[in-house]
Amino acid sequence: EYYNKYITCKSFNNSIIKAVINDDISLVYSKLTKNNSLLGYLAIPNIKGISEDAELGLADSKIKIKLETKILEEVLKSSLQNVFVNVNIQTLKNILNIYSDSEILQFNKNLSLIIDEFSEPETNILKKLKLLGLNVYINANNIKTLTIEDINNEYVDGVYNVSSESYKYIEMFKDKFELITTNKDYSDDNRIFKNIIVMSGEIIIF
Repeated sequence: EYYNKYITCKSFNNSIIKAVINDDISLVYSKLTKNNSLLGYLAIPNIKGISEDAELGLADSKIKIKLETKILEEVLKSSLQNVFVNVNIQTLKNILNIYSDSEILQFNKNLSLIIDEFSEPETNILKKLKLLGLNVYINANNIKTLTIEDINNEYVDGVYNVSSESYKYIEMFKDKFELITTNKDYSDDNRIFKNIIVMSGEIIIF
């Protein structure tokens, strides 16, 4: 079992490395709706040998930073409005080093960030992103890493990929967060969450 997992991860990483080196990464998109109206699009990397719904968590951290940086750069060149991008905290730190604040301010209307993989509070990063006018969401797995300052100052706009385990905790902050989910049942329960963003799952190529 461990050997099979090793082979899978190795093949996965090799596909990403090859795509990054050859600049062979394109993007496909999934529609996001709010109140049954189009809100924006979730950017998904299209890499040869990897399915659109593959778990990028399998990627080596350094490789993942290179991949996500490429994805962000592609989105920044796009004319699409309100594109959501999954990105880990280390990639964000890398991007903030590459681009100046003035450059980020020029493209903020096109970009919403979904931050994954931070194991300790990142209040300074979240605060800076909000000051730069970016929409900031976090993966539900990281909800308990937020500080009271993060929540009270609304450094985070919403929560992505909500599971039944995280739902009860997030419900306490229903007036603070939007919810990004594939579960339409949440959107039907207006007594609990009024701000629901639903991922359609439909893949679109522009």
